[in-house]
Amino acid sequence: MKKIFPLILVLVAIVFASCDMVNEDNRYIYVKPKPIGRAVLIEDFTGQKCPNCPKAHEEIEKLQAQYGANNVIAVAIHSGPLAIFPIRNIIGLRTKLGDEYYKAFGVSVEPTGMVDRRGGILNYPSWAGAVNTELQRTAPVGIKLSISYDNTTRKATVDVDASGVENVAGKLQLWIVEDGIKCRQDMPDGTVKPDYVQNNVLRAAVNGTWGTDISVKEGETVKQSFTTDISEKWNADKVAIVAFIYNDGGGVLQVVRKSII
Repeated sequence: MKKIFPLILVLVAIVFASCDMVNEDNRYIYVKPKPIGRAVLIEDFTGQKCPNCPKAHEEIEKLQAQYGANNVIAVAIHSGPLAIFPIRNIIGLRTKLGDEYYKAFGVSVEPTGMVDRRGGILNYPSWAGAVNTELQRTAPVGIKLSISYDNTTRKATVDVDASGVENVAGKLQLWIVEDGIKCRQDMPDGTVKPDYVQNNVLRAAVNGTWGTDISVKEGETVKQSFTTDISEKWNADKVAIVAFIYNDGGGVLQVVRKSII
């Protein structure tokens, strides 16, 4: 044992000496983030007085069945002259927010929409091809949502983690959407369905009409937090947050959706 102990000390000294010989700049090797899959955003401009709009809703359902609802995320923007504002005894889904988007993007007919805000306003039969093209691309940024909801105050806190696969600068947009709203809808056969189920309905923007600035570097995670009110007119069990990052050059870079409950 007396002979072995000094030998151990010598070996330990050699190991530490070897470590000291490695330049500090070479001790940590940067690993580039792995590519991540892209989800696709369909902004569906629609209205309750639009008889062909249910066909566009069916197209969204087909795409979600084909690719998965987490990969094809739709938001129904009730807007324009074919939409109905809520009035006494009538459930209307048109909003001033939706009308602002309707005008800003130059929508003239419904049903039409945008797929990742690339390629302009498209008729709904063209959505399938655009969605397929977008899903082939990887996302330069990842988004993770954590949501806590207080049923007493009806306030939701939304924490956003944005992780850069590449350097990204643009806008972070958070929308409140609601499913399962039963109300009137003009149908393709010329009838009016009084209890048509409307899904993906845009209710409000959490962080302004055009979102808030965000910049994420490659390999970095940026955190942002928002608090928003959930109206008593909305069914909290059917409410979700849609969050996406976009910029003028690349359109929508990534999108996620998460229920508040």
